[in-house]
Amino acid sequence: MEHTTFHKSLNFNKLIILDCLPENDYQTARRLHENLSDKGFGSGISLLKIENEKTFRDILQDIKEMFSPELNIGFQPIIHIEAHGNSLSMELPDKSIIPWNDLADNLRIINKFMCNQLITFIGTCHGYHFIYNNHTIKEFAPVYFCIAPLEQIPAIDIENSALTFYESLFATGNLTLSAKLLDSKKLYTYNSDYMFHRAFHETMQKNHRGIALKTR
Repeated sequence: MEHTTFHKSLNFNKLIILDCLPENDYQTARRLHENLSDKGFGSGISLLKIENEKTFRDILQDIKEMFSPELNIGFQPIIHIEAHGNSLSMELPDKSIIPWNDLADNLRIINKFMCNQLITFIGTCHGYHFIYNNHTIKEFAPVYFCIAPLEQIPAIDIENSALTFYESLFATGNLTLSAKLLDSKKLYTYNSDYMFHRAFHETMQKNHRGIALKTR
């Protein structure tokens, strides 16, 4: 998706990588952390290993609590998730699942704390369904910006895409430019500002002409 019209100034000071992969899998999360650290970006990155649903939910709760006004640390994270996934949910190493709508409800709280500036990279097969099934103008956006595979995707493609994206983002601070480096045939990018403006424009076009306008 192109985002050539809508831009805003973003601040991010932490990359949180949630490693939800079994130990016998190709370790894309670990390799992402190592590769970015080798390139000098390690000080702003946390790699968190997740084995089960309780750990996952506890970590999300810990992230939410970092926004406590009493702490006043200006916390502005990017959340990156590496896991197995399908059209309905993501899977944890113990085979428990987190439905996409459940993840969206949790990230929506974090994004609200961040005034709609949360950037996410959902590194799972079919991760596109996380945002496709949960974006609506009737609720606060679950994320500001999301990158996710459209379908099943090889682990090496996730690894290379994530490294390319973060290298560019950390070097330039330009989210649009960095997202454009990715293969749009494999990875979907979602921008909540763009989606809202598009929905508003379509509504105005449909409901403010002819009979519809007279009815209103």
